[in-house]
Amino acid sequence: MDVTKIVRQLAELYRTPLGGKARGRFRISMKLLRKCAGRKRLFSDEIEEIRREFYQQGYILIDMETSFALLSQSIFRNYCRVTEPMLATCISLAQDIEPQDSATDEQ
Repeated sequence: MDVTKIVRQLAELYRTPLGGKARGRFRISMKLLRKCAGRKRLFSDEIEEIRREFYQQGYILIDMETSFALLSQSIFRNYCRVTEPMLATCISLAQDIEPQDSATDEQ
């Protein structure tokens, strides 16, 4: 299995217009990924190797159990960062909400 070749081919597909968009964010089924790899079966360590190579090339491969999504790392750069005060507020709000005891629990 040539991981570099698989990643290069799928990254090229990502860069081409697809579905009316300038770039082709896409999902690929496990079956088609196995076909790209020339394998009947892909094991978790092989998928991890592919995922790591994508990461080195600036992409993120997301395992969705029956398929994989491919996204550019640059998509996430403009996302809002969670700060410590934001997280503290969120955690304290969650702790303030306590489950209510039902009448059946007390009996």
